[in-house]
Amino acid sequence: MIDEIFEVMKRFNGSYINQCGELILSERGNVYFTAINCKTKEDVICKLLEWCSRPIAKGYPYATPKRNIEWRNSLLYGYNNYLGTNFTQDDMYWIYDKLGNAVNHELTLKFINSNYDLSLVRPKYKAESDVENLKEWPHKPCINYEDGCEEWAGCPCVYYKSRK
Repeated sequence: MIDEIFEVMKRFNGSYINQCGELILSERGNVYFTAINCKTKEDVICKLLEWCSRPIAKGYPYATPKRNIEWRNSLLYGYNNYLGTNFTQDDMYWIYDKLGNAVNHELTLKFINSNYDLSLVRPKYKAESDVENLKEWPHKPCINYEDGCEEWAGCPCVYYKSRK
């Protein structure tokens, strides 16, 4: 299983394993999971989905929105590269909401075995841009949503709008 851990580490620049058996993917954002009890590749993927989705969805380790976006995109790139997926920032909100903190391990396993079918974690809408449907989303939309911003909570527009 150590080979699989190294496969994950190849995708996250600067990652390392500490003396407690934690695989640190980003020291700056405290992104890690305990690798000691990972026996299979599926165990590693479960840990990534359940314990590392939050910072990709809404992590803020830096003071500026630009650096936070770059940091989250870097993590998302490594995440997608390892899993062979093409998740977006918005997808990561749903993954975190439904699978994060191991709230539903059975759903995590089902999600993996479905080849990451996002319909398992993301409800379907007639039109996601329909503002009426936003009340059902797990996170508030950006305050500039009506002005054309399509980002969700954590969008830099929140920062810039509050400074105006």
